[in-house]
Amino acid sequence: MIASALLLLQAASPLAVAEDFTRPDADVLHYEIALTLSDSAQDIRARTTVRYLVTGGDGPLELDFDSVLVVDSVTGPAGRIPAAATHHRGLSADPGWQRRRASRGWVDKATVAFTVEVPPTWRAVANGRLEGVDTLPHQRTRWRWRSTRPIPTYTMVVGAGRLAVTALPTLTAVPQSLWTFPEDSAFAQGPFRRATLMVDAYTKLIGAFPYSKLAHVESSTRFGGMENSSAIFYAESPYVDRSMSEDVVAHETAHQWFGDAVTERDWHHLWLSEGFASYFGPLFYELVQEPARFREVMERNRRVYMASDVVERPIIDTTEKNISRLLNENNYPKGAWVLHLLRREVGDSAFFAGIRAYYSTFRDSTALSADLAAVMERFAERPLDWFFQQWLLQPGYPRLDLAWSYEGGELALEIRQTQPAAWGFYRVRLPVDIELENGARESFDVEVEARAATVLRRALPAKPTRLVPDAEGVVLAETSVTAR
Repeated sequence: MIASALLLLQAASPLAVAEDFTRPDADVLHYEIALTLSDSAQDIRARTTVRYLVTGGDGPLELDFDSVLVVDSVTGPAGRIPAAATHHRGLSADPGWQRRRASRGWVDKATVAFTVEVPPTWRAVANGRLEGVDTLPHQRTRWRWRSTRPIPTYTMVVGAGRLAVTALPTLTAVPQSLWTFPEDSAFAQGPFRRATLMVDAYTKLIGAFPYSKLAHVESSTRFGGMENSSAIFYAESPYVDRSMSEDVVAHETAHQWFGDAVTERDWHHLWLSEGFASYFGPLFYELVQEPARFREVMERNRRVYMASDVVERPIIDTTEKNISRLLNENNYPKGAWVLHLLRREVGDSAFFAGIRAYYSTFRDSTALSADLAAVMERFAERPLDWFFQQWLLQPGYPRLDLAWSYEGGELALEIRQTQPAAWGFYRVRLPVDIELENGARESFDVEVEARAATVLRRALPAKPTRLVPDAEGVVLAETSVTAR
């Protein structure tokens, strides 16, 4: 039953559909990037060597360059594992180095090495492990970084400047450090004070940290945070105005497992990255015995999603071709709620076992929503196609109107789904708490079926005085109650 349902899911559902962003005739294995930055950082000169495996065909290797670069030359010897070298130069957009997403090759993970030549008063940080710092003639320094784990191109990064570096305490084998502008170094100790505890907690829950180190870098990124593999970049402004939040640190740290190590194969499955980080970020608070804060963040996620302008669209929205518009409330807060609902549906044991298996299976690779569904069905030991269908492929959420009456010792409860017809009906397990006339309380779950109305009759020892649906806020739904 599970196998046949899953086969249908993978064969026909948008959960398994991806736009092909890879080249079938070339598999990039490694990038070797040498950068020379001027003292002002406004002028950048670089040489990039790309090692790739020819997997079929005899056409030329296509290199997709950004228009801000001037390419001086491209060379490439023949061979089964050739290398293409490019020499280019350009101007930085601002005093720091901004990462840029590749438009086509981002799902083809590869290892990368950076050598960065900078003034002697500067420091340079990049993906992977620091191999060494060389003193060069003419008042120059060269920093050498190497990532031996394959990573997506959009999380490859290098940053350089007059930076203060602070080593963080280590609870695991993963060294962590703060890279800040000197005037912000003392402040950063606050929001990052539990960064090592985060890595320790996620390692125990999910699996081994995927990289050799983790650097937290103050930068000029235009995003609040950017989850570059092993070198997270954070926007400068929250440091300057002293508003940097521990929530952001947890979100970006969780990305190292989900988004970086396990990457969505298609942008329309972005929730596998942003939804996961938006859930496992606040889950840190539950892991360190702060459940009220976890619930507070999830309630905020609920409000933000329900007030957004994307409720009329599903999470997996293949009609959207502008990928920047997918950075929306569907993929962030609603994606987090999908995981929270899945956890409640299958139970903690199956949920976290499934998460660990999903991570270990697709680490250093890519996945689609169907891959997650397959793993979760295996650990839940039952079909979940209905769950992923409604929460990923239907827009909106359930709006539930509850009407109750009491007669002859029996409660009659009708639950009607009143959301727009275009959203479809939802199947949810709704907790209900009832206060009785005799001072007693009763609590039970109602299996709301995916249809217009669900009716429940239940014997009660006394007349109800109050009925409260979802008192703990564990269902993504709007509810109203009427006593008849």
